[in-house]
Amino acid sequence: MTTPGTSLTVKGRRSLSSALDVRLRERQVLFVAPDNEGTRQWGVYGCPDMFRDEDGSIVVYDGGYMDTYDIDDSAKASAVAFRSRDNGLIWEPWEPQASATELREGYGAPNKWFSLADGARVQFVPKGPPADLNALGVTPRGMVISANEYGLMGICHAADIPLTARTFTVRYQPAGADTPEVADAVFDVPDWHVAATLKAKTGPATWPDVRPSFSSLSHGGSGLYHGATGQEALAEAADGAWISAIVHCRATERNSTVFYELLCVASTDHGKTWRARGVIVGRAGTTFGATEEFSLIRLGDELVCVDRMDQATVYDPHRYTVLARSSDNGFTWSAPERVASSSVTPHLVNLENGVVALVFGRPGVHVQFSTDGCRSWGALTSLIGKTAEEEVAAGRDLMDAMYGDTVSYSNTRTVITGPDRFLVLYTDFKYGGERRKAIVVQEVIVTRKD
Repeated sequence: MTTPGTSLTVKGRRSLSSALDVRLRERQVLFVAPDNEGTRQWGVYGCPDMFRDEDGSIVVYDGGYMDTYDIDDSAKASAVAFRSRDNGLIWEPWEPQASATELREGYGAPNKWFSLADGARVQFVPKGPPADLNALGVTPRGMVISANEYGLMGICHAADIPLTARTFTVRYQPAGADTPEVADAVFDVPDWHVAATLKAKTGPATWPDVRPSFSSLSHGGSGLYHGATGQEALAEAADGAWISAIVHCRATERNSTVFYELLCVASTDHGKTWRARGVIVGRAGTTFGATEEFSLIRLGDELVCVDRMDQATVYDPHRYTVLARSSDNGFTWSAPERVASSSVTPHLVNLENGVVALVFGRPGVHVQFSTDGCRSWGALTSLIGKTAEEEVAAGRDLMDAMYGDTVSYSNTRTVITGPDRFLVLYTDFKYGGERRKAIVVQEVIVTRKD
């Protein structure tokens, strides 16, 4: 494990094409939450967002909401927001133009744009709040218990949902254009099944009804707007297609619960129409399969994707990060390979100096590096906490280290700040040795020693 400001020469566990020098800048604590009933609830201040705004500054935002199936969707704590205009060196309070409700629901989106290789950019936003499936008369094709047994879910066929409720907005701005071209967009995947929560467990034997809702961008697990990934949710294939992913829901053999597949989707019309190309990660031998927490990049003529295989439950021991690659523009993918011992919001950070960083966590937050196209990985650098192996070796219960008495929620975000460096946003749930939550940013600098 490294400490802030120190240097580490990384020797590959298999082989690396060169040695690397990895340095961590002193971590910057943006916010320390007061310890009260609101902040102690699960997930509050656990999922802050970080992205580049239209003016190039970096923004951090957390609405103070709970990460839960709980039907009470109100904020539990005060929203916090920060902005840096110098790539993360200095931070100041930020006042979002959109309201907290708009930021939460998605239809007043922050200015999160994807940058394209030709200098163009694109943004995807919902047309409004998630649709009420009951009001639309959509009947689930089946009902199952969620993977963590905290929700009764209806499996809905997307084709049963009216097109107006499945349509979102794409804003495509060619390089040099003053304004974006605005159009309707849709996932045209005929066999696409999604899950909508019908009841949510809020206490022992208490399962209140929940309004089943659907949004192509958030509930579809696409990553084009919401989701665990940031800039790594959209890639450009060698054939010119835009590539992303959506989660496809299936019932298990006895219809007792669900498992998920991560589908590769492609657009050849500037994001207006998305069609399925192939399965990136299927069930892969696990109980519940893939998740919506993926990261996708292009390396040469290949597409490389990592995905979280953790369903936050003791019933599935497959808590790790897998990697799959495609050499035919997303139509076929290699068998998923395990590349990290745990997994929450994995990121592939593709730096200009030829290094790819893999960020993953829970327990802890960790980074490993590759110089050969993600075929081998160097030794681990830890930003906070221990790895799953270290927690077990220390005699700790792994579920407690991950979800109970955890040091970090590990829902990370990343922003590249230079050809050899990037910022990681993470949480410290034991700031100052106390049971207190803090939002932290830290820059990772990795230099090739060729």
